[in-house]
Amino acid sequence: MLPDGVDPADVDVDRLTQSGVTVSEDGSIDIDWAFWRPQREARVAFFSGDYDMVGFVAGYRSGKSVTGARTIIEAGLTPAFSPGRYLAMGKTYAEAKKTTYPVLFEELPGDNLDPFLGDGDPENSPIVRSWTKQDGILTLVNGTVFVLASADKPNRYDGGKFSGAWLDEGAYYSELNAVRKTVGERLDYEPAGPRTILITTTGNGFNDAYDLFERKVDPADDSPLGIRTKLVTASTSNNPFLTDDDRARIERVHGGSGREGQALHGSFEADEGRVYSNFRRHSHVVDLADVELTDWRMYGYDAGWEHERVCLAIAKTAYGQYIVVDEFYESETHVEDVCGGPNHDDYWLKGKPKGRIHAEHEPGDIQKMRRAGWKAGKADKSVDAGINEVRYRLREDHEGEPGLLVAERCENTIMEFLGYTEDDVGSGDAEDHALDSLRYALFTESRRSSVRRHSSAAIRPYRFSDMRPVST
Repeated sequence: MLPDGVDPADVDVDRLTQSGVTVSEDGSIDIDWAFWRPQREARVAFFSGDYDMVGFVAGYRSGKSVTGARTIIEAGLTPAFSPGRYLAMGKTYAEAKKTTYPVLFEELPGDNLDPFLGDGDPENSPIVRSWTKQDGILTLVNGTVFVLASADKPNRYDGGKFSGAWLDEGAYYSELNAVRKTVGERLDYEPAGPRTILITTTGNGFNDAYDLFERKVDPADDSPLGIRTKLVTASTSNNPFLTDDDRARIERVHGGSGREGQALHGSFEADEGRVYSNFRRHSHVVDLADVELTDWRMYGYDAGWEHERVCLAIAKTAYGQYIVVDEFYESETHVEDVCGGPNHDDYWLKGKPKGRIHAEHEPGDIQKMRRAGWKAGKADKSVDAGINEVRYRLREDHEGEPGLLVAERCENTIMEFLGYTEDDVGSGDAEDHALDSLRYALFTESRRSSVRRHSSAAIRPYRFSDMRPVST
């Protein structure tokens, strides 16, 4: 592992990234690989036993395929899992021969191993017992088998059982959901292995991969997924193993383009047409355990019955940022399920810190909130001005800190941020209830803060009133 805080310029990066698996004179096998933080997080999740499927979604040149290849090789060499049987899959057989498979062979010890490039022979590796090109079967000296497959030819893995699987560029499979179901049903090879699917990919819009990892639903019918998933994202801009020149070149090509989020930052969405195109999972979504919160709270409320009734809990960090820390997001519920009331002893706001509720103008709901002991008032629902306020808060200050964060457990809010387009604005069918709640709260609070500033004769330009000045 590349230790946190270590500058690759200070170590022998070529050795760390290329030496890989070595066989000692006594026959023991040593693994000497370097990973950066997201690679390490994906690898640990694969081996943890806590997840059925792990997604490593990252920008170009972020080490996605290398992570997949190294992870299944390590699993295949682990004595507790040996001899195992692992699936290595690419998008199509033609493409996998140029991308996925060469990476796998490259990570094995030895020279001239790739049978798809020139006259390479995997049996040149000291840890390979045999290779059958016709069947795509690679067998290690400990009996572990790797089956090379492709999503366009299911017969290349039909009928087999596996200890684990690596699906490379899974977001580009035409039938990813069908593939993951088929493979998932076959992770019962003995002896027990990790029994996890690792998907390494760049994003590809709102397709099966987006549904599986962001929305956590079955793409076939939008039903709850029913399996344990983990999403790890990585930005090319943060890859410590790239040279400054490589990083700058990639950012020149893709930065500011309609595919910047996918090409650079590990996002599923295409930027074009998104209302909040400056919202990025890698910079705006955080684990609450990593954030220091103050006691300050406010809440944004959007009424609903057939569509979701939503209330967001918004806190401030010690740095001064707004952060969405929790969400109520349920249809066919009553306002009392949010704020409490007669015969409602179990309600969402119970035990939460007191704070003002900026609510959609439903007088009956506001009155019930007040009777339940909450300060509640009519929110300013100005659409354009409210959207601009949210966009403003998403910006970063001079230290690279955004003014608005979202806790990773607020999955519905995150999903709406990633999927909300210009065509959705003002549409009655749009899935924007969390974003409406957030807009109500942020814009109304900004108006209240502006009044307080002017009443105290404060003379200064409008910036983040509660954090350091933003860079322009």
